[in-house]
Amino acid sequence: MVSDTSIINSNKWTIGDTVKIVENKNNDYWHIREFVLEDLQDVCALCREAFPLEYPNEWYMDVVNGCYISFGLYHNNILTSLLVAENTTIRDCDLEDKSLHSDPTVNVIYILSLAVTQNYKRRGLATILLKHLMNIINSIQQPLPKMIFLHVLCDNHPAISFYRKNGFFHHATISNYYQIGDAYFDGFTFVKHLNTSNYYGSFNNLLTSIYKCCTSLIELLASPFRRCGGGGGNGGTSRKSSINKKEKSDDKLVSICSNR
Repeated sequence: MVSDTSIINSNKWTIGDTVKIVENKNNDYWHIREFVLEDLQDVCALCREAFPLEYPNEWYMDVVNGCYISFGLYHNNILTSLLVAENTTIRDCDLEDKSLHSDPTVNVIYILSLAVTQNYKRRGLATILLKHLMNIINSIQQPLPKMIFLHVLCDNHPAISFYRKNGFFHHATISNYYQIGDAYFDGFTFVKHLNTSNYYGSFNNLLTSIYKCCTSLIELLASPFRRCGGGGGNGGTSRKSSINKKEKSDDKLVSICSNR
């Protein structure tokens, strides 16, 4: 019987080279590991349960043969969830994704699949998988990926909420991106930028410089109209807006898939 308690906040994860392990009061054993060929049947079963799309057999073989960044979260040797991603370049992306960056040589991470089996949903497992992916990305040598992106069904509101909570934003809407049976559905492209501190720092510096130039110009133009010997000083009011977001202890775990 699976407990409804989230394992994110109630347990302490210890991180090894490629494995994360936790034992709670029930002596449950959790670990993350990369897929191997022997996992093929379990991976197929989880994806077929979670996704309305049917992946080709060749795709499953690529997942378990190391062609992708692919790993699963296991509970007592039961595969509970998985994540499959690809380290690629803008040049090698599909046409609808080439607008993500103007430089075709930029490396990006594309999340193909993120799935949680029905019995383990609403326990924070998708968050753990996403954090593990971030750890993998941080260990990548040059060239560093500039962003993570994915596609999601336009009406998959739990998935959209989950990605927004984890720093992704809507980039584009692709008409008829998914085919499920005989019907077509629009897809959203969601993006999360990586290693952007220098970018935003430079952007902020640019804005500051523009502001200073404009202020100096206004001062110069206004100087002939100022009253000489005025005793009043210029008062300035600084407003700093803040947005407080309530963090939920758990997230709705959903099946997220790509038609790529």
